Amino acid sequence: LFTVSKPLHGFISGKQSKEYLLNTGLPRESLAEIWDLADMDHDGSLSLAEFAVAMHCIHAVESGCNLPTTVSVKLRDSLLFHINNRNTILASLNKVGSVNVTLYIVAITMIIMIWYTIHM
Repeated sequence: LFTVSKPLHGFISGKQSKEYLLNTGLPRESLAEIWDLADMDHDGSLSLAEFAVAMHCIHAVESGCNLPTTVSVKLRDSLLFHINNRNTILASLNKVGSVNVTLYIVAITMIIMIWYTIHM
């Protein structure tokens, strides 16, 4: 879903995310909470890692679970580390092409999702 949304520089905008989120059929209040949890750097867009958090939250709500009030400190810090360092890494990788940047983002997100699965 993330790549279908045609991310720009590794991010999808709130506008791009809105249609998918509304199509889940979840109440707008729940979607707003999910967005607040997922958009950890509060920039109005989602990285692949943040998108993965949103998808996890959507699945949890659809499965009848309550949303957490916050993302765990370990997960948040891990994701924010990658988000904050993304600009530096992307600037250097940008010279080699967008395919390498996309592969890097996918690899980091997979690592984060595996870590999240093991530790949550």
